[in-house]
Amino acid sequence: MYEFEKIIFEVTDHVAVINLNRPEKLNMLYVPYFRDLIKTADIIDNDQSIFVAIITGGEKVFSAGDDVNEPEEMLRQKELGLFEWMRVLQTTLNRIARIKKPVIAAVAGYALGGGLELALACDFIVASENARLGLTEAKLGLLPCGGGTQRLPRLVGKPRAKEMMFCGDMLTAEESYEIGLVNHVYPEGTLMENAIALAQKICKKTSPVSNRMIKDAVNRGAEVDLDTAIYIECANAAAVGESEDKIEGMKAFAEKRAPIWPGK
Repeated sequence: MYEFEKIIFEVTDHVAVINLNRPEKLNMLYVPYFRDLIKTADIIDNDQSIFVAIITGGEKVFSAGDDVNEPEEMLRQKELGLFEWMRVLQTTLNRIARIKKPVIAAVAGYALGGGLELALACDFIVASENARLGLTEAKLGLLPCGGGTQRLPRLVGKPRAKEMMFCGDMLTAEESYEIGLVNHVYPEGTLMENAIALAQKICKKTSPVSNRMIKDAVNRGAEVDLDTAIYIECANAAAVGESEDKIEGMKAFAEKRAPIWPGK
């Protein structure tokens, strides 16, 4: 059984659920969360029984952002400088972004500042109707420092991302869906059942090896020129073609049955 400081971590039927567990502080991010999130990323990558992961705060709130009091306290105690604290946040969210398997952010209530940046580090976001999403740091005279100025424009385009950050607006779930920030919007109170159903669909219908290599091809391909990206695609496709999942997928198709993925 895994032990963590501030999250609840459960694995059921190949789906890992990471539940932020600081409701009294609206799941604001701070150092114990960072330690736990890095630990969960390592577990998800290394545990072959996990095919998909979900990061959530439950049905009420995802995360209202960074706990701004923590870096101020660290500065007073000279434990960590402001730049170093920001790098800890970035290192944590970069590690989440580099998990090899599909990761879904299931967002209800506030996903603001660092909370939205955590969601942006996942592969895609699903939201409850009560969700409110935004990078609101400029309202406090601050700047998004967990990758938000880079990941948000890559997802919704530079003009929309700049307007969101310049105005500090919170978007509704429906507004977020309309600009491509959110993939699905679910009725309030049904977020987790729908997120888990989506994760199970991925687990059952598609190969874990294929999904790992698709994620790698998409993410690495976005950082290079088109010719190099297509070469990465070819190399990954060749690797999948040698996998046990490919053998099982083809056999299941021929036998007209659901595949039982070995994940290798």
